Amino acid sequence: MADSTEIAAAVADVQCKISTNLVGIGAALQTAYDQEYIAKHRAALDAFAADWDGYLRRAK
Repeated sequence: MADSTEIAAAVADVQCKISTNLVGIGAALQTAYDQEYIAKHRAALDAFAADWDGYLRRAK
């Protein structure tokens, strides 16, 4: 069981994450990196998707 010091540290940690919007900023950053990757590799990703579509059509 957590003692009062551990509980206080956990509460402070969550309050800090909320006040700085840590999760929202992290999600936005990951989305930006993902979009940049997709933009730079669009042709290869489209070719990969087309290959998989062909595999799946033949598998049916």
